[in-house]
Amino acid sequence: MKLHSSFAALASCLLLLGGCGSSTGAASDKGCPAVPGKQDACITTAGDAPDDVKAGLRAAAQDLTGRAGRTVMPNKNKPQFRTAGKEHIARYIAVDQGSVHCQVRKGQNKHTPYTGLISYDEVTMECRGATKAEAAKSTNCRSVGSASRKELIRYDGKTKKWVF
Repeated sequence: MKLHSSFAALASCLLLLGGCGSSTGAASDKGCPAVPGKQDACITTAGDAPDDVKAGLRAAAQDLTGRAGRTVMPNKNKPQFRTAGKEHIARYIAVDQGSVHCQVRKGQNKHTPYTGLISYDEVTMECRGATKAEAAKSTNCRSVGSASRKELIRYDGKTKKWVF
């Protein structure tokens, strides 16, 4: 129970310190531009972390955002439909891979030597067409909103893997 409460306290501290940027330009301040469609997460570090730990966090971020993109609802494959006059509108949520930003920090014990914070944006898209089928396949799409997501994960000192 002590480890659980210590981890919760550390998670709160990490979130309060605000150590993670997003596609709003914070990533470019660190020399890592947020490029739409970029597949590689940008890693910034506070403290020391070996390259293999950073690479593992990058891979975990790609895995996490890939899962989020496939499981979020409504998604590109199963959008929500509505009509506006004679026009059909398909609405779905997509993960902006260019907004993925990660940070690794030193942990407090040997069981959790590092903690990671992965942030990304989920963008709500609307596509228009004369029919539902056209709207679903349309390239006439625009972003109508976004939501920032933050995931706190830990590095397991025993298995040497990131756990979320």
